[in-house]
Amino acid sequence: PAAVLREAARVLRPGGLLLFDTPNRTWHARVGLLWVSEALRWVPRRTHVYSMLLRPPELTALCAEVGLTVREIRGVELARYPLRAALGYWRRRELGGFRVGDDTRFMFIGYASSTGGA
Repeated sequence: PAAVLREAARVLRPGGLLLFDTPNRTWHARVGLLWVSEALRWVPRRTHVYSMLLRPPELTALCAEVGLTVREIRGVELARYPLRAALGYWRRRELGGFRVGDDTRFMFIGYASSTGGA
């Protein structure tokens, strides 16, 4: 992650934006996203390496080290209550969608801006 952020900071113009989304390194994400999504074959096995995932404060700190300023971080949540989403998937093979919210336990999205640049 540090090398990717370093390269992004290098190529961005001053004020340029870096958009990001990632699973959080929590047990919620480990079970709810990694294990379940692989078990249901939504993603190929070993797509995500849990130990390489970042928490929001870690990503913010790494960004600061390379000259990026995190401007906003938001959570990605199921649009329906989890049990209702699971039943919807079981019945119709659809979860009911996602929404941006405040819960970052599973996934988070956000953006950072460049203070330096190439």
